[in-house]
Amino acid sequence: MELDALKDQLKLGLESNRFYQKPDLLQSAMLMKAESVVKKIKQSVVAETALAIVASVAFVYFAFAYPSFSFRMYFGAFSCISISFVFALLALRLKLHKLDSDLSVKQNLLDTQSVIKAYVRHYFRFCMILLPVCLCMAVFVFLFEFNSVTPNQSIFTFYMFSHLWLPLIICYFLFSLGMFFFTKLYLQKLYGEHLQLLENLIQELENE
Repeated sequence: MELDALKDQLKLGLESNRFYQKPDLLQSAMLMKAESVVKKIKQSVVAETALAIVASVAFVYFAFAYPSFSFRMYFGAFSCISISFVFALLALRLKLHKLDSDLSVKQNLLDTQSVIKAYVRHYFRFCMILLPVCLCMAVFVFLFEFNSVTPNQSIFTFYMFSHLWLPLIICYFLFSLGMFFFTKLYLQKLYGEHLQLLENLIQELENE
């Protein structure tokens, strides 16, 4: 009898230990999942920074190497934009690194989600604002090059409008439409999936 009672107490103790250890195991698993998502977000920022640096080097090279003055101005302007973007990404990386010091996992995830959401929102707006700027700069380059090649021919005629300006306008709108969807898909692939995982983790933490 005493042996059976001892077995029952031991079994009850083991079940009790498993019961109390389960939340700790779940919390550890959730913490590892959160760290994995945040790590992937940081890797995306690093990859985008590398691409921005490569683009900046290319723009700077063309700004100095291209023989045409108008094209040098064009690539010079994009060099400034690309270099500014590199510094913005470095600032984002530093901000994400500072969030690692938060004691609360949930607060860390909320702050990371807020920072990345704001970055994606500003990124998309900046790209859409940049499209008409690119158009104006492209028109300036075209007019400058056209006048240098054919100084005695007017570009503002009906013939030039129907055979040149109208196709250019159509191409611009098609390009803008393509860039709209490309930017959305690019941001979704780079950050959207990770943001969804962060949202799911935050909801899991709130339901505990």
